[in-house]
Amino acid sequence: MERIFISYKRADGEKVYKLIDKIEKTLGVKCWYDLEGIETAAQFMSKICTAIDNAEVVLFMHSSAHLGINYDNDWTVKELNYAHMTKKRVVLVKLDDAPLKNLFLMEYGTRNNIDSRDFRQWDKLMNDLRGWLNLGTSKNSVYSKAELEDLHKKGEEFYDKKQYAEAVKLFRKAAEQGYANAQTSLGWMYENGYGVTKDYGEAVRWYRKAAEQGEATAQNTLAIMYQYGSGVTKDYGEAVRWYRKAAEQGDDIAQNNLGYMYENGYGVTKDYGEAVRWYRKAAEQGNATAQNNLGNMYANGYGVKDYGEAVRWYRKAAEQGNASAQYNLGWMYQYGYGVEKDLTQARYWYQKAADQGDEDAKKALARL
Repeated sequence: MERIFISYKRADGEKVYKLIDKIEKTLGVKCWYDLEGIETAAQFMSKICTAIDNAEVVLFMHSSAHLGINYDNDWTVKELNYAHMTKKRVVLVKLDDAPLKNLFLMEYGTRNNIDSRDFRQWDKLMNDLRGWLNLGTSKNSVYSKAELEDLHKKGEEFYDKKQYAEAVKLFRKAAEQGYANAQTSLGWMYENGYGVTKDYGEAVRWYRKAAEQGEATAQNTLAIMYQYGSGVTKDYGEAVRWYRKAAEQGDDIAQNNLGYMYENGYGVTKDYGEAVRWYRKAAEQGNATAQNNLGNMYANGYGVKDYGEAVRWYRKAAEQGNASAQYNLGWMYQYGYGVEKDLTQARYWYQKAADQGDEDAKKALARL
């Protein structure tokens, strides 16, 4: 049985059918709506009145199509009047910017109306319908995936404007419904104290929710929390486990971090070959930190040995602005490893690094 009756103008059919689809998918209930049109009082009594009698809620879809109507003869007004007479719960749903007039203004000007285009108002209507229809309070299906993506995008826009409190509200709304990207973003807000009190424990909680859904950025960040003991007990083994999950999905930051764990034997047996393998995967994706780290492996003979390759990778990172790589490339030029000795080039790269605050580069410049 259709538990929601939809009253609408046929001219609004396209908009209304989309909303009906959203309602039915969100709530798991059927809506009644007329597809054929009413021409006689007999049809109204047999079809419309029966459907309203069977329904528990009536949604009246208001639009510019209602402007200038004859209130005595309009079928949608008759539907509304019958719903009131039978004491049905009625909500007026605005489809556009058409002003409420006459009967609509008197009955719904200050209450029981929502704008279908406002996601907050639509969210409230869905939750209200859950309560009215005794459907439970699960939040996981209030929004479609596209709507969750839109919530998160709007949150990011607030974040970019440094309107952190507003960003948190939207991230939380989507995160609480299981949207992994929003859970990661909310974790970031807690980790850094943006729009909320800084709380590493809450950051870990939200990162974990997203990580367990396979979100690579969250997996990498959760690993960092374990590596440094932020919000959790320090655990290199857990750090490696989460780095690996993200790295195997192709996350270049996690690949670099996993390489670091192998290079230093944190949470795994030290293995320069594995370190090189993971550094290379990240470096080939353009990760400047990994390029510099791979250059170090070549320069120091950790798993590989080739000064020319060290210079090549240092240069790639240096040209992206990585200060450590700029210093390392300057050092290679100063002493002629992998390139001809060239103090002008050494000074050039040292200066680049020093301009970014690199202390070793500043000392090197002073000695040249």
